[in-house]
Amino acid sequence: MSIDTILWSEAYRPHTVDECILPDRLKVYFNAIAKKGHLDNMTFIGGPGTGKTSLARALCEQMKITHLMINASSEGNIETIRTQVRQFASTVSFGGGIKCIILDEADGLTDQAQKALRGAIEEYAGNCRFIFTGNFGNRIIEAITSRAPIVDFSIEKVERNALLIQFATAIEKVLKSKGIV
Repeated sequence: MSIDTILWSEAYRPHTVDECILPDRLKVYFNAIAKKGHLDNMTFIGGPGTGKTSLARALCEQMKITHLMINASSEGNIETIRTQVRQFASTVSFGGGIKCIILDEADGLTDQAQKALRGAIEEYAGNCRFIFTGNFGNRIIEAITSRAPIVDFSIEKVERNALLIQFATAIEKVLKSKGIV
């Protein structure tokens, strides 16, 4: 498939932690995780557009971890946990390492689904990690966040200018590669 036939958001999305538009404190933290080569369960909380989903995918790619992405706001029911999550988590990775399930917008999961996830996290701990993303940490039950500690993606005022520069630089790079600028 040609890069011209792919959505730009997919074609130019980050594949490593360093390619993500994030505050330096988060890049340092996640680069250390990638370098160590050990992924733990985590919950990424922060407002929309703060890089949670991009980072989750890029971290898995950088660490060469087979991963499954589930949009929990549209598939946040108990049936998704019983089928997709359990089927993926119960199988062995082709690469022989751990696997990861990214539950994007996990604050949209039903309470019943969240309770079922608690059991899945424990049952598949030897084989699978979980990354939850969400805008509202108070909508994710304590049984999840105690097993997948929260990483705060809130952007502080002093970080905004640096992030705007990163964003503008990334846009310029894409536009130049397309011959637009």
